[in-house]
Amino acid sequence: MPGPGTAGMASPPDPAAGAPALPGPVVIDITRSLSRIDRDTPTGIDRIEAAWIAHLSPRADLWFTARIPGGRRWFPRAAGLALLREGASARLDLRGMLSRRPEAVRRAASLARRTGRRDPPPGINGGVWFNLGHAGLDEAGMRALARMGVRRVVMIHDTIPLDHPAFASRASVRRFPALLRAAAMADAILTPSHDSAARVAAWLGRWGLDAPPIHPVAPGVDPPARVWAPDPEPCCLVLGTIEPRKGHDLLLDVWQMLGAAAPVLHVVGRPGWADARLLARLADPPPRVRVHGPLSDAALAGLMARCHALLMPSLAEGYGLPAAEARAMGLPAILSDLPALREAGGPRAVYLPPGDRAAWAGAVRSLAARPPRAPLTMAQDVAAMLWPCHFETVARVLA
Repeated sequence: MPGPGTAGMASPPDPAAGAPALPGPVVIDITRSLSRIDRDTPTGIDRIEAAWIAHLSPRADLWFTARIPGGRRWFPRAAGLALLREGASARLDLRGMLSRRPEAVRRAASLARRTGRRDPPPGINGGVWFNLGHAGLDEAGMRALARMGVRRVVMIHDTIPLDHPAFASRASVRRFPALLRAAAMADAILTPSHDSAARVAAWLGRWGLDAPPIHPVAPGVDPPARVWAPDPEPCCLVLGTIEPRKGHDLLLDVWQMLGAAAPVLHVVGRPGWADARLLARLADPPPRVRVHGPLSDAALAGLMARCHALLMPSLAEGYGLPAAEARAMGLPAILSDLPALREAGGPRAVYLPPGDRAAWAGAVRSLAARPPRAPLTMAQDVAAMLWPCHFETVARVLA
């Protein structure tokens, strides 16, 4: 429906004031979660969807829905939670046996076909439906939800496939226009940053579409699990899916330039759609570069607490959850000077021009040359960065 764009954005709530309750029932689309059920190390978008599932799961009026091979299915609360918990090891049906998707995903889809209902549940009129993961979203489904009298809330994390198609997979570039057009039919769009909100509004305006109210609401972070206590030897961390826009090439060039004078660089993340050349460079990295692959949350928290800085030389971002997590812990960060990263990283981070190898080399050289700094305190506004404040803000802007 037409709306005022970003004009409807709410101010951060006062946690003590309490938040209005979401109208029930509530439906959450778990298409993305089921399609990635085989992955034990979530991306930023995965973490956001998982946080919302955990937040909503105590509600007795909660429903889940997912688009799977064979059509959309609907699940009451207990069945949906069981699907997410047990789907990866469920029994395969015939359709699952014939599919070429990862086995855990096929097993989850098989369980969804057996336990889900094809028809929408009765009585969801007046409720709210959340799609938080860029999956299971299409115009036909949006129209069907509107006929049911359900408020449709969609989170669009970024518009990188439109803004920078060279930084996105061909599949996402091909699919994204239809996804964003479907999102334009929502009653509200959430974005993780003001920068993303402006980009969503600009693309919808370029296409001549009326934008629903667009609300920038920063994702939450978990309370820091460790206190920042840097190792005596300088070391840095780059965290995120390995793909061209994240700037791994720049860091490998910098470490090649600095040689033995460089601090240790820890590379943590799962390969995304990175090209063979980048993967080959990471397989034979420069001296003092340690490639870990994905790490568990506990191992990652321990590594972050030991490092002297988080590095994010990204060329494009919709937000930057690692920067926000570092900010909450008090871990210094050196980030690309992008509007979305400034929102996530806050005022204490160092911002450098993206792609400027000389500037990044200078910053890393300076980091290696100075002794460990006295630990910073956690962000003063850490309470406002945690998930409860995020959920309260969303409830307020939808009230």
